[in-house]
Amino acid sequence: MKCKICIFTGTRAEYGLLKPLIDKLKVESFVELQLIISGMQLSADVTNRIAEALDNFIRTKRKSYSSEQRQYIEKRLGQVKDSLNYAENRLMSFKEKNRTISQSPALILEQTRLSRGVEILNAVYLELSKQLELAKIDEVKDTPVINLQEAAKDTVIKTWQKREKG
Repeated sequence: MKCKICIFTGTRAEYGLLKPLIDKLKVESFVELQLIISGMQLSADVTNRIAEALDNFIRTKRKSYSSEQRQYIEKRLGQVKDSLNYAENRLMSFKEKNRTISQSPALILEQTRLSRGVEILNAVYLELSKQLELAKIDEVKDTPVINLQEAAKDTVIKTWQKREKG
């Protein structure tokens, strides 16, 4: 996707430049930025600054999202751990009260249900522990978000011709 932004010196050069780019990046993974400004070096400087600001903005958003995700998983892990402890205690209490259950189908069924609850919560706890480790790794990643094919530089080619007076 090609994104053209035309700015002429003296107007609101930076107003609203990042929002259209971010909106396009939500849909497309590739955006070509072409900036037309009067003044060759100014055009290159502004383009490079926009790319840098966009990269910083996206990195900050990604880190914020990763941090929120880690915090949610930590909270959920604590809840599941409490539930698992409660279920394990119920199962232990049941087994202490009912040492010989082989003659009672109702007691066998109850023990099976309690054991299944412990197994499910244990599986959830293990999965959340894995997800927490991945979230911690993702939170500290500092990989470039924007891959610049080449930095902008002042052009030596005119992009438009002057009108002749006549």
